[in-house]
Amino acid sequence: QIPDYTAYEDMINAHLHRVTPVLVRTHADERFRVAPDAFGPLVEAQRLDAYLMSNPCNPTGQVVQGEALAERVRVARECDCTLILDEFYSHFIYTPEGRPAPGPVSAARYVEDVDRDPVLLVDGLTKCFRYPGWRLGWAIGPRDMITSLGCAASAVDGGPGQPVQRAALQVLEAARADQETRALRQVFARKRKLMVERLDEMGFKFADQSESTFYVWVNIEDLPAPLHNAERLFREALSRKVLTVPGKFFDVNPGQNRAGVSPYAQWMRLSFGPPEENVILGLDRLATLIEDAHHGSL
Repeated sequence: QIPDYTAYEDMINAHLHRVTPVLVRTHADERFRVAPDAFGPLVEAQRLDAYLMSNPCNPTGQVVQGEALAERVRVARECDCTLILDEFYSHFIYTPEGRPAPGPVSAARYVEDVDRDPVLLVDGLTKCFRYPGWRLGWAIGPRDMITSLGCAASAVDGGPGQPVQRAALQVLEAARADQETRALRQVFARKRKLMVERLDEMGFKFADQSESTFYVWVNIEDLPAPLHNAERLFREALSRKVLTVPGKFFDVNPGQNRAGVSPYAQWMRLSFGPPEENVILGLDRLATLIEDAHHGSL
C-alpha cells in the first residue's frame, strides 16, 4: 500500500508560507560584509528568527573571525536568533599579507553552551579535506535541532554509507587532519598570491583581496571593451578554455522583489583551486585575451 503524504505536504507548505526571507545586501565599499556593530541592530530591526551565512564566504572570499564572529554568536544568544553557519571552507584561511593562517576559523570557539546557544554549524569533507566524492557532512548544534535534522536526513537519503563513515574517522583523526589542512593552506596561499598579483596587473579590481576559500571576487568595469561585460568575458574566456563565473549567478533576490540589472553584473568569480600549473595557464590565457581586446582583435 502506498502511503498518503498529502497531509504532510499540506503541513510543510503551510509552514513555508509563514517563512519570510529577508535579503541582507552587502556592498563593495563595505568589502561585502556586515560590520560587527551593525549585526545586532539588523537582527532587531528585521526581527530575524534565523540568520544564514557562508563563513568563509563563497564567492567573495571574505571571512568573519575574531571579535566580529564572537559578536555574531553573542547577538544570536541574546536575541534568540538561530545563527546557521556554512563552514565548509573553514580551513582555507590566509593572513592579510597572504600567508597561510595558523589554523581554521569556526564559531564553535565562541559557543558557551552547545545545547542552549542557538548556533548551528555545518561542515563536511568536501572542501577543506578534499574528499568531494565521499559526500559526507555533519552539523553541530543544540541537541533538539540535531535530532530534527537527523530525522529529516534519514527520510531524504539515509545518510552516507557505513564504509565512508568509518574511513572518515581516520581522515578526521586530529594529527592527520591538522597535517593535511596545514599543507593545504601553504599551497593555496601561494596560489592565491599568484592569482591576485596577476589579476591586478591585468586591470581587475578588488573590493578586498581574498582572505579565505579558493576564490577571487573581482570587478571587471575597467577592462577593455567588450570584456567589461561579464557575459561577454565569460564567453570569450570559455572559447580559450578558461572557466569564469559571472557575478549575477550569485545574486540572491528572495521573492524576486528587486527589479532591474543585477548589482553584480560587473563582478566575476575566479578560482585558484586547480593545480598551480593549471592556474598559471589560465591566467596566461586571460592576459592574452585582455591584450587582444586592447588591440581591438576581438
